[in-house]
Amino acid sequence: MDHVQLAIPAGQEAAARDFYAGVLGLVEETKPPNLATRGGVWFKGGSLRLHLGIEHDFRPAKKAHPALLVEGLADVLERCRLAGYPPLTDEPLAGFNRAYVSDPFGNRIELLEPISHAGRRIVESRHRIHKEGRQLSDAQGSVNLYDNIYGDFASSAEAAVRRETYGEDLGQSSWVTAQEWLHVADQLQIGAGTVVLDVGSGSGGPAIYLAAQRACRVTGVDINEHGVRNARSLAAARGLEDRVHFEAVDANQPLPFADNCFDAVVSNDSMCHIGNRVPLLREWRRVVRPGGRVLFTDPMVVTGLVSNEEVAVRSSVGFYVLVPPGANEDMLREAGFVVLAVDDVTLNAALVAKRWREARGRHREALVAREGDTNFEGLQRFLQCVHTLSSEKRLSRYAYLAEKPGSGSPS
Repeated sequence: MDHVQLAIPAGQEAAARDFYAGVLGLVEETKPPNLATRGGVWFKGGSLRLHLGIEHDFRPAKKAHPALLVEGLADVLERCRLAGYPPLTDEPLAGFNRAYVSDPFGNRIELLEPISHAGRRIVESRHRIHKEGRQLSDAQGSVNLYDNIYGDFASSAEAAVRRETYGEDLGQSSWVTAQEWLHVADQLQIGAGTVVLDVGSGSGGPAIYLAAQRACRVTGVDINEHGVRNARSLAAARGLEDRVHFEAVDANQPLPFADNCFDAVVSNDSMCHIGNRVPLLREWRRVVRPGGRVLFTDPMVVTGLVSNEEVAVRSSVGFYVLVPPGANEDMLREAGFVVLAVDDVTLNAALVAKRWREARGRHREALVAREGDTNFEGLQRFLQCVHTLSSEKRLSRYAYLAEKPGSGSPS
């Protein structure tokens, strides 16, 4: 077979490039000059050649479809989700993991990964992490993530890494994207005038973005003084000091706020650093109003086999607490909350970690000049480990939404 042909509407080549190249990762192929005048666009990937031709009386192909072989199906499906193309699963096909997605025009595309390939990737990644964990243990060292990021936040290299990692740069240093962050705001019912506490606010970028997007008021707290200083400077630079302010606070201690003074509490990927969570959650319950909501994400939920070497690499950037499934829900209830939802957002971590590592690799020279070879390589190992454990669903990331009883909420 030479190629597969699909039809698209006239004038939609840019949308086709965004999906087939930007999301699926195919490479555009130059059309012959005598055919280029007809419009459409061609792509290739491995042995695949996919030709998209213009059809003026266009109707999407919803039954007949191409099936594309991919490496790393979980990553491809997460890219589709983040780009607004939710994949659909179907009956299993012997020897393959598979799913379907519709392109921007409604054409059905099947994505297949041979199970043998997925199994081989798991074995290879475990061997690699085992080796890297031994290297880290032999060096008896840790790596510095947060001081480097916050201290060099405004540098061109760090800014470029964030753009290439997240697409929309909020100033984040976690596994959250702008799309997920706004979904969190929806779950917390954040709107104009809502008063929000952001626990573990980091660089301040996500809190400032939230205030700008939802016209709410945000107080951010973080134990890292580099992060707090950066957050204050960022709020001033963006003219949002009247709606966002930041304080250096140890979240393990009682919070310096009055009872019932916040409408919502949010904490993105910071709960994993808290060992004694019930007292903290009780503080959240104290400061949030009756009927108010809280949400936190935890990327350290153990959902598979994780070796001690993998734990060493995954926790090399700081203090972490691993928890079994169900533990966070039990602690929320013990603190007096009603659990409303628990969402699996693991694939976000897998995708962000992969992009972050690749982006840092492209800016290696500038980053090494700032943080040194040892720290650079340590962070690269860390990000590879996060990607591996997350994509294989052995260490999962969940979002927990809960409500303080009162004002008509369930008890």
